[in-house]
Amino acid sequence: MGYVQGDYTLQEAQEQVGKGWHGLLYELYMLRQFYPSVKVAQVKEKFGDLRFYVDGATEEWYNKATPIIDRSMNTCEECGRPGKIRPTGWVMTLCSRHYLRMLLFNKYVRRNKVRQIKSTLRRRQNANSRNSQRR
Repeated sequence: MGYVQGDYTLQEAQEQVGKGWHGLLYELYMLRQFYPSVKVAQVKEKFGDLRFYVDGATEEWYNKATPIIDRSMNTCEECGRPGKIRPTGWVMTLCSRHYLRMLLFNKYVRRNKVRQIKSTLRRRQNANSRNSQRR
């Protein structure tokens, strides 16, 4: 997910967020067709909701776009099913299935990281022990 300079295309915008929000972006781009002055400056996820930054938008455009953007807080970023904002190490909007998957993945990563750290410490202790025996 890289940063795009200037006016985002729909495809570039979709590359910035999970597949579950692609439908929301499609709706925003369809709305944008009726407001040619609107240029998409940035698209991202932040604190579990869709951020859709634009230039040249009118109050009327914002009134129509805001309900679409607000739906991101109830839509799983991964699959588009109903979801809610959940803490996963960072804040994401996920359905129960993807939240559980994220928790299990984080637990797996943490467990393996702890094993890796313990193994490194043992190797260092053994090396220090051998060095002190040589002296």
